[in-house]
Amino acid sequence: MAKKLPPHITKTADGKYRVRYQKSKKYPIPYDKIFDTLDEAIKANDEYLAKNTLKLHKQIKHMGFCEACDYYLDWLRTKPKKPAPRTIQSYKKYIDILKIAVGNPDITEIDSLFLERILDKESKRPKRGNGKQQGGTISANTLHHEYSMLSIIFGKWFKWGFINSNPMSDIDEPDFERKPIEVPDFEELPEIETKIMKTAIRERLQFLYGLYTGMREEEVAGQHIERDFDRERKIVRVNTVIVQDENGNWLEGPPKSKSGVREIPVPDIFIEVYDEYLFYRQNYINYLKIKNPEYKEIPNLFLNKDGDFYRPTRICRTWSNFRKKENINIPFHGLRHYYLTNQMNYNSGLTERDVQELAGHADIKTTRMYVHPSKRKINNNATNIFKKFDRNSLFKDGYDTLTIPIEHVASIIIGKPELSKMEELKITLETISNEKIDFFNISNVIEICKKYIITNLPSLESMEKYKYNNVSNEEIKEKVKKQFGNEIQIKQKI
Repeated sequence: MAKKLPPHITKTADGKYRVRYQKSKKYPIPYDKIFDTLDEAIKANDEYLAKNTLKLHKQIKHMGFCEACDYYLDWLRTKPKKPAPRTIQSYKKYIDILKIAVGNPDITEIDSLFLERILDKESKRPKRGNGKQQGGTISANTLHHEYSMLSIIFGKWFKWGFINSNPMSDIDEPDFERKPIEVPDFEELPEIETKIMKTAIRERLQFLYGLYTGMREEEVAGQHIERDFDRERKIVRVNTVIVQDENGNWLEGPPKSKSGVREIPVPDIFIEVYDEYLFYRQNYINYLKIKNPEYKEIPNLFLNKDGDFYRPTRICRTWSNFRKKENINIPFHGLRHYYLTNQMNYNSGLTERDVQELAGHADIKTTRMYVHPSKRKINNNATNIFKKFDRNSLFKDGYDTLTIPIEHVASIIIGKPELSKMEELKITLETISNEKIDFFNISNVIEICKKYIITNLPSLESMEKYKYNNVSNEEIKEKVKKQFGNEIQIKQKI
């Protein structure tokens, strides 16, 4: 006699076991699944009954795709930690595209195969702009944005219990190539500064904000006079940003996170340009008041043609025209990458955490994404670890001549041993002075060697200026190498 199966479990024609609950007052959540073994079916049945007793079942929502998307957007706009308006605007843009592509089927009936076909169809969709067909199909980047948006909304619906499973979990991410931002070499900074200094005063100050502070365009546009500039401390502050809401309206508000509110030191040249711009700004306001006697001055640093706050897109557009003319291969946001790269790679006085503070990032991982490798630095230094410096290195051109690495010379003349590897510098010092170095006599020996080097090559005394300059050790080494070469030769002391 066959074993009696528990209620709601039946055996199928092919020998498998089905657990089925129809929707009712007692069982409000329908359930229908097939299992290979009776044990699996009994376990699933017990879990269902336990969840039903404790009312832990997810409440399936029978909503159309478009309605569920609107539900998600409403939640996004009203949740306690609301995203930046630009984020909501971007999400709405791609959701509107997906509403057209997907239609309005019940979200509980959408499966992976359906969504794969949608994405495949989208990959062949003609590119459009301003309502007119532009030719070609949408970019891989746009398709990837649509894929990401689908992943976000279906992931949230699954978490909320609107659907039993997430169909996007079985769909492979489409390939796309993110266009990398390339930054100039650190050594090109003076050339870029020179080109910027020739621009009109308003653009000059905006561009220097990007170069000297790494601010985003919306942060530059959000600057206020007085509140955001501390002349005595030589700092600028980030307190407000100018962004667009999802309807395209420009508005002023706080940065999207607390870490975005910050202070950034600026060099003296920035202050000079700032003061020159204030004179221009006042004259512009006087003109606006003549044009419109009822004009009310606003506290924003940069003003548009109507005397309202400046638009971030205009800053980017002006920079784009300038960089093409001057052959500078970097967008305005790339100046932020350039600033953070230079601070991280060439400013030995700052830690990684300090650079994160300057960037206004909540997560150090974000800051690291902005830091680019220096090809020149790699080419100059990558083989250094394989070079073995010893006493023979000093006499490579004969025993009557000393060939001294320039960083050793700088360490001796400037009085900064940290410019060199201590073990290697010690070899040079002991060879020149004929004295054994210890903790107590190193300062004395450096002074002896300094006199000896300057007596042989008086021009090297000019290195002393770096002793009092507020520049990093890396910058000192770069500058002395540029001026004197990688090494110097002097006669061996007899």
